[in-house]
Amino acid sequence: MDPDRALDPDPDLELDLELSALMGTSVRDISVPVAVIVAESGRLGRRRKAARRLRTAGAALAVAAVAFAGANAGLPLLGTAPTVRAGAAPARQPEPDPGVPAASAGERWRPLPLPVVSPMQNGPDQPVTADRAVLAFDAYGVLQNLRTALPVHRNNLSPGTPFEADRQGGSTVHLTYTDAAGAAALELALRRTELPFPADGATPADDQLPFRCGHDSGTSGNHEDTCLSGYRPDGSWELVAANDAQVPGLFGYRVAIWRPDGTVLDFTEYAGTVTPEGEPVRSGRTRPPFALTAWRSIAESPLWTYYIS
Repeated sequence: MDPDRALDPDPDLELDLELSALMGTSVRDISVPVAVIVAESGRLGRRRKAARRLRTAGAALAVAAVAFAGANAGLPLLGTAPTVRAGAAPARQPEPDPGVPAASAGERWRPLPLPVVSPMQNGPDQPVTADRAVLAFDAYGVLQNLRTALPVHRNNLSPGTPFEADRQGGSTVHLTYTDAAGAAALELALRRTELPFPADGATPADDQLPFRCGHDSGTSGNHEDTCLSGYRPDGSWELVAANDAQVPGLFGYRVAIWRPDGTVLDFTEYAGTVTPEGEPVRSGRTRPPFALTAWRSIAESPLWTYYIS
């Protein structure tokens, strides 16, 4: 290396000095608005804090929604494992019903609204006590309840034609659901059984049950014969079935609930209608109008708490 060249000043150093002098001159007469800077910093800080709070609140709401769904869904949805009655084989969840109205497609996997009391006019505004009358399980009250649980489809529901069936007394209400896919019969019953409710969570035998799984006749189309039963979190016993055991030749979804007080709810929806003589009438549907999970949510709803047969 040339020793004379090594002693030359660094051209980059001279450039740095010139830039420093230029910057010093440019800002010498500027008055720094400290108060404005502080205020702006505080505003930005508050905006960031609010954004963090919104994100935290959103996450909390999402968790609460999931918890609410799990707490109000009753027995696990079909496809999971409830407490299965001895001898009952687990069954796959029936395929989604292609005939379910589009408006109800989003409802099928979440709980329906659960009011504290029955929506029937002049019904109780507080829990029933010894000096208050309960509500009769009749066509008017049942129709109003279903319209409350299914507000989007309230105009599709109407009184139905009673038909003969081998039931065990109590009160039975027949309704009809009608849409573009055809008419479908809904059968909702409430009765009281004299059978003692199982003690200490014991699994009852068939002869100790007020209802049990029936068998599909094999004449209602290509459907699975599904039937599960077990205890719900509130202590009641529930049966969930998908077959034509109620009206041979007409596929249906059935949900029956035995309460510890001895009352029995027994709800079935069909993929068609039924004549007064109990004969099936297919209406072009392959399945009932509501998914089994939605029908199950209706049966499990506290809407029926204050009714007796």
